[in-house]
Amino acid sequence: MNRSIMYWKWDNDVLDLSVLDKKTDDLLSRTQIGNIFIGTQWIVDRFHGEKLGAAFRRVIERLHAAGRKAMIECCIRNEGEPFYRQYPGEPSYLLSFYECEADEHGAGSFRIPHEPVWHYWRHTGDGGEHKLFACYRLKKTGAFSYSSAVRCDGIAVSRAVKAGEGYEIEISFTGAEKGESVAVCVGFPQPIVDLAHPKLLPYFRTMAEHAKELGADGVFSDEWGYDMILKIVKPNPYDDTELNLRHISWSEHFESKCLEYTKRQLFDRLLDLFYTKDGEEERSKEVVDDYLRTLRLLCTENEEGMYETVKEVLGKDAFWGVHPTWWGSVDSLNFEFYKNGFYWWDAKRDYAQTDETILYCIRTALAHRFSSPVWYNMWYSMGTRDINTYYTETWRNLRYGGRTHYLGYECPNEAVVLELKPEGMLESIEEMDARVRLFDGAGAVQPDCRLLLLFGYEAVSNWADIGMTMPWKPQNPRLDVVLNTANAVFSEVLCDLVPSYAAENASLFVNGRGRAQYGTQEYDAVVVLYPDGMAKAAEDFVRALPKDRLVLCGGGALQEELCAAGAAGREDIPSAAEIVSLAKGMGVPANRREGGVLLQDGSILFTAEGKKHIKNPLSLDFVWQGKRMRFEGFDALWISQDGTRAVYPEGTLTADGKTLSSEVTL
Repeated sequence: MNRSIMYWKWDNDVLDLSVLDKKTDDLLSRTQIGNIFIGTQWIVDRFHGEKLGAAFRRVIERLHAAGRKAMIECCIRNEGEPFYRQYPGEPSYLLSFYECEADEHGAGSFRIPHEPVWHYWRHTGDGGEHKLFACYRLKKTGAFSYSSAVRCDGIAVSRAVKAGEGYEIEISFTGAEKGESVAVCVGFPQPIVDLAHPKLLPYFRTMAEHAKELGADGVFSDEWGYDMILKIVKPNPYDDTELNLRHISWSEHFESKCLEYTKRQLFDRLLDLFYTKDGEEERSKEVVDDYLRTLRLLCTENEEGMYETVKEVLGKDAFWGVHPTWWGSVDSLNFEFYKNGFYWWDAKRDYAQTDETILYCIRTALAHRFSSPVWYNMWYSMGTRDINTYYTETWRNLRYGGRTHYLGYECPNEAVVLELKPEGMLESIEEMDARVRLFDGAGAVQPDCRLLLLFGYEAVSNWADIGMTMPWKPQNPRLDVVLNTANAVFSEVLCDLVPSYAAENASLFVNGRGRAQYGTQEYDAVVVLYPDGMAKAAEDFVRALPKDRLVLCGGGALQEELCAAGAAGREDIPSAAEIVSLAKGMGVPANRREGGVLLQDGSILFTAEGKKHIKNPLSLDFVWQGKRMRFEGFDALWISQDGTRAVYPEGTLTADGKTLSSEVTL
């Protein structure tokens, strides 16, 4: 079975089995891609529904008869309605504070729009659904600072009032002092199952068992995390600068998880997630750290539980995925903290998975973490709907150890996605992928990334420490620096980007040779960005590293301590060129070639730029293991460590003038 993946997102028309059969015939006749992922986010039927079950059975039988594997969407977040019918109440909410200044009578009134919360076609919010959670009297000293606060839940009332075609929430209060601000915390229920609900995993098991009955080879649930309410300031959802959010997720079960993970309550400190008390700034930093730690560990716990359930129910070879990434950008990933705690590096997988333009140094890090022979990146062209971007993405992915998760054969409800179904498009993907599949054996090895870029999770994520205030933006001044610096370093020296929390569960450790190691990857040098405030386990990991192979950048007590012990340090974040120079000075090898990279098994892989789907010219002349290698051909070339074996789809390769044939051919 080849490693390639094609996504097929369904619409309700496939519930007519005659329509489904025609589409299945078309897909199977035009591509040999071995793994078909069936997405049902837009199907108006629940997972256990009779019609959806019949469609699943039919397509799985057809795919199996054709020698293909079928992976079906199995996302409990889509099952809010049947879940809460079985376990009534206790939803999750999106909370935010809204405020008004008291008049001379100590009273006030204001309105806020009701906030429908969407999960694909499912949503809550009709009828002005909301809940008033808390009320505070504040003596404000700035937009998000105060000198004193008094909890006074009894002075405020709320109600939903009709406003045009929708609703607004009217807040009224009495009993404040003139000039005080009254801040009320309002929550809007989410349509998904609360991720902290104790019955989430038992219910997921029933879904996995149903998937087994249907005959699925694997299941998936992508973009894990709570839902968000994104406000588009201007009508261009791909302009990250024109988005903001103002809500955080919370539930009674989330509160219990916070106590379990941090030993501290959260609810009575909600005010400090949005405001800072003068002279007690550390209090806000602490509660933000606690909130993000809870969200991150909760999502990690979910993933581990779902992974183990899938393996127990469907078998050890069953596929679990897909990508835990949400926004898919090179940078401007600040919203990941609010959705899932930026837990990507701990989302348990057999195959590392990302999407869109996520940095290659993150893709390789995840692959090293989970010992993946290949990683997958879902691609739909970032809304450009340009088929040529699939070609560039696929050949570049191959070079760095990856494969493209093609989205998709059909995707009728998402206008930003290019459907590959039209005549000629799917054929071009198949021709290209047939060449990529030649490397499923030899060449399915990860790049040897000898430099570790470690970023301090707490310093980068804590919005109170950074000075970010509501509404929050996609841009995070520290995270964006980390991401853009890492991206530029990777273009010169292969590196992995990893957060400091990886040291907390020992996935990142100091090995017996005294080197940092993450999964299968050992590093020659470590550069730490923003080390201040890291968890103790991360600090202890950094302390244990050899000082002559360590650089700390961004300041703080740990940096001062270790620089005194012999490590190098910078108060600022160096440029990528400076980091590359430092890395080479610490023994990091030149692990890149023009168009190629060194792999962990000592072999080397080249790919062409990939402007076309096939027949991209590739001309090489270099010395490998003492032999003069000359290649004139197309698309890609792999050569073994000893220079005696090769794989390429088309061309002529000579070693010291002797022809070296491809061991795998089209």
